[in-house]
Amino acid sequence: MSNFVVNPYRFVVLPSETCPVTTTDNDARLSDGTDCLGVSVKAGSSMIGKNVTDFSFWLYRTGTVSGTLSAFAYDAGSDVPDTPISGVNFGTLDASTIGLNSVSKHTFTINTGSVTVAEDTQFGLDFGDGGHSGDVWFNTLLAGNEFAKMYTADYDDYYETHTQVPKFCYTS
Repeated sequence: MSNFVVNPYRFVVLPSETCPVTTTDNDARLSDGTDCLGVSVKAGSSMIGKNVTDFSFWLYRTGTVSGTLSAFAYDAGSDVPDTPISGVNFGTLDASTIGLNSVSKHTFTINTGSVTVAEDTQFGLDFGDGGHSGDVWFNTLLAGNEFAKMYTADYDDYYETHTQVPKFCYTS
């Protein structure tokens, strides 16, 4: 007989998806004039301190779209879209594969590096500064949200839209 107790009830805790914005009432366009669009984490958000392994947006396209969307995280001090967090990549999406006038969830999983969320960390999609056509649309909540706010950026300016936030989820 053994003097040791073996616990047969060991469970692995898997990362869980959190969706702080699940309703929508508006849309935001990612186009040639708006090269980056995404979420900027607010002070006091429950996302702060989490190590994010993937994030999702609900997207659709209108008309013919070409080009590649790159998914990045930008740190709180960065100049979006010029300096994503060094060594962190969440992959790409061929814009032509996004549903035509049909909203669907697109998830971007970290390929390299790691991201621990701080106030003003941004997660978003970059359409680049050329070589694409057409528009990709994000489902958004116009009323805003306590977790995050939307940002848009072109290659000259950075804007934060405090009254609108994309529908999104993240896994930590």
